Amino acid sequence: MLNEKKLPLLVYQFIQLIEILSDLQKVFRFSYIHHANNYSSLKIDKVTGTRKTIILPLNRRSPEIQYQNAICIDLENKMIIMENLSEDSILIVEKFITGKRMIMGKGFIPCQSDFPHDCIDSSDFLNNDLQFYWITPDKYNEDGKIEFKKFKIKLQ
Repeated sequence: MLNEKKLPLLVYQFIQLIEILSDLQKVFRFSYIHHANNYSSLKIDKVTGTRKTIILPLNRRSPEIQYQNAICIDLENKMIIMENLSEDSILIVEKFITGKRMIMGKGFIPCQSDFPHDCIDSSDFLNNDLQFYWITPDKYNEDGKIEFKKFKIKLQ
């Protein structure tokens, strides 16, 4: 039996990740792995079309955090943007350390798809702003209308 205290941190994280993923019975593929500011994130695309994002802290005392259908992650500022499947807004930004949330995307031209991520392209954080292109009716339509969107994120 390996002594957990002697394992390098990345090996410990790898074991932790395998434990998280071991319950998945479907085929999946890793989209990206990102490291910053004492956190690692892993995005997994499942064959069902859903996406799972797992945020792993680099210390062993904090638990992993899991999100479905995340749009964009800012590990430096500990924020994640997720789809909000409601009629009055399309996105929620969450500070994953505190759980504080902000609703975004009110008054958008409706996305014709069932999922807002089908109308979002090229999303990124820049200085506490979320920036992305909103394409309607969806990003798969060659004649789609493209709008640049920028939101100031006001979470502490």
